[in-house]
Amino acid sequence: MASTIKAYGVPLFLFSLPVFYQLVFLPRSFPPSYYDVLETKRYSSVEEVKEAYGKLSSKRSNMLMS
Repeated sequence: MASTIKAYGVPLFLFSLPVFYQLVFLPRSFPPSYYDVLETKRYSSVEEVKEAYGKLSSKRSNMLMS
């Protein structure tokens, strides 16, 4: 019984480390959603999204010019 636990314990532990990494650390490294970047609600109208995109692009162009 103890040899079975030893035989399967190490591979199970080594398998669980990448799973834990994918579930805990990787989601934090993804960029925010487009709605967060545009600072709009998820169910915004097309006009609101276009307006927010225009504001963001004008901010970016002003930052690049100076």
